[in-house]
Order: sequence, then structure tokens, then C-alpha cells
Amino acid sequence: MTEWYRSAVVYEIYVRSFADSNGDGVGDLPGIRARLPYLRDLDVDGIWLTPFFPSPGADHGYDVADYVDVDPQFGTLADLDALVADAHALGLRVTIDVVPNHTSSEHPWFRNALADPAHPDRARYVFRPGRNGGPPNNWDSVFGGPAWTFDEPSGEYYLHLFAPEQPDLDWHNPQVQADFEDILRFWLDRGVDGFRIDVAHGLFKDRLLRPDPVAGRAARLRLHRRDALAADPGVLGERERRRPAGGRGLDARALPAALAWRRGTEALRCGGFAWRESPPGSLVFARGTADETVVCAVNVEAVALDLPEGELLLTSEAETADLLPPNSAVWVRLP
Repeated sequence: MTEWYRSAVVYEIYVRSFADSNGDGVGDLPGIRARLPYLRDLDVDGIWLTPFFPSPGADHGYDVADYVDVDPQFGTLADLDALVADAHALGLRVTIDVVPNHTSSEHPWFRNALADPAHPDRARYVFRPGRNGGPPNNWDSVFGGPAWTFDEPSGEYYLHLFAPEQPDLDWHNPQVQADFEDILRFWLDRGVDGFRIDVAHGLFKDRLLRPDPVAGRAARLRLHRRDALAADPGVLGERERRRPAGGRGLDARALPAALAWRRGTEALRCGGFAWRESPPGSLVFARGTADETVVCAVNVEAVALDLPEGELLLTSEAETADLLPPNSAVWVRLP
């Protein structure tokens, strides 16, 4: 099996909004299929479809009620099969989102788990008794508040790192692992080329459910991100307004050329990767072969930094002079 994904450029598609084929105001699989030639002309290697499975929609489809079907608002399994076939005919790979950390609270497994504490499906989830009149521990939900919801009939809490409508699966349970092996095989057998695994970092929880030593960590991270975005909400818009159409900055119109340049640069296609020393407030890495080394420099500071020496190949800003502007990146071929 070729590891095509290691150097691939993949175009993410939010199914609900990308293309509506029937005029009902909701994007769908036939709409995506009709626009595959456009995506091919962007010179991408493949597409990544966000969840299109049956879902109540508590979290934009990331609360899955059935992992092996298509939500009727997006089409049918036959529509998915046709999309995959057309994509392959155009030389495009198809990857799909899989959401293994949690299901929807409307999934039959969870409904069985709530209806009968003795049902085998309950072991697929993380149910625990409370402690000291409260939840089992102090874990936060990414969406705010405790990561536990009380199931009054059983007197236990269930874990959800996201919304209460997204109960977490217990990946220490071999049955859950077997379930998802079957789910992945179902889609591979239909021709899907790969998967983007949602919340891959969070599948296996601490068996002992030990408390988070930094209570409120998730809430503070959310506030930090919100405050950072609110600090100067007009920066992105202003940057786009001042970027000239003919400049060297990478805007949407330059994307096909940038991708073609990437494919034509051997160091980026198959070169080795290495981090390089860089001044504070910057990230610099290199990819290179015996004949060529290309460096990417990213400035995350609020002030301009010196550009790396070498031939400037590509920049996210229209004007760089000899400096790397704040919140920008460049590619440079080393002398």
C-alpha cells in the first residue's frame, strides 16, 4: 500500500455548506460530486468529507447516531458510492471523518445503556458513581462545565468531553475497538481511501479517572483563544484588503500555482524534515535532499523579524522586503 497521504494536498469539504444539488438550502453529496472537476483543477490530491452520517445535529454532525449510513439530508449510500467512483476516475482520493471518541446520545447503543443499566451496551460508555455528592472527578467539558452528566434513574454519571449529547465511548473495552474496526472496514470496502480521526488524542482516558491537577484548564484555554481572537478582530480583513491581486502573497487565486510549485520542488515532495534554530517568536523547519534545502519560517510575534537568507520562493504577504511581517510565513531556498 502506498503512503500517498504523506505528501498529499487534501481539500476539506464541510458537506452541509459546500454545494446544494436540489435547492433545499443544504449542501449534499450529489452537489460535491458535480464539482469534483473543479476540485481536480485546483490540483489537490484528494478531498476530506466532514461527517455525513445520520445525526441529531447537536454538534454539526459530530454526534453520530449511525456510523454506517448517510444522513438523508445529504443523500444516500448510493450517492456516496457514485462520488467515490467519480473522484477516483479524476485521480482524487476520498477521505472521510470518523468520530470514535463519542456517539450521539440518540445512538441505539446509548439509548440501550440508559434504558437498562444491565444492558451490555452500557459497558461501551464511561458510567461511574459520583463522589462526595458530585461528579466522579473535576474534568471539564471542552464546551464548558463539567464533563459529567447525572443519569438519575441509575444514580451514576456518564462522561462526555464535549456536549452532554455526545457521550464518550470507553476505548479500554475491546468491544468498542472491534466495533470501529468493523466501521472502518465498511467504508474501506466501499472504496474510501482513508480517514481523519476526530479527537484521536482523547480516545483512551485514565482508567483511574484521576482528577485534573489544573482544575478549570479547558475553560481557561477557551477564554484564552476567545480573547486572542477578540483582541484585534479586523486584522485578517485588513490584511486581505491590502493584498494586491498581482502580489506574491498567497491568496485563493494563487493556490493552484502554489500547489503546482510544491509538487515541482523535490525537497518538499520527498525531502527529509528537521527543525532549525530560530529566534524567539518564530518557528523554522527545513525539508531537503542532497541537492536542495527549502526552509519555512513562521513569525508568530507582533513585530517583524529578519528573513532567512536565501531565495524567496513564496510568502503569505504581498510585501516582505527584508523582514518577515507579524503573523506571516515564507518559503526560502537556501543558498
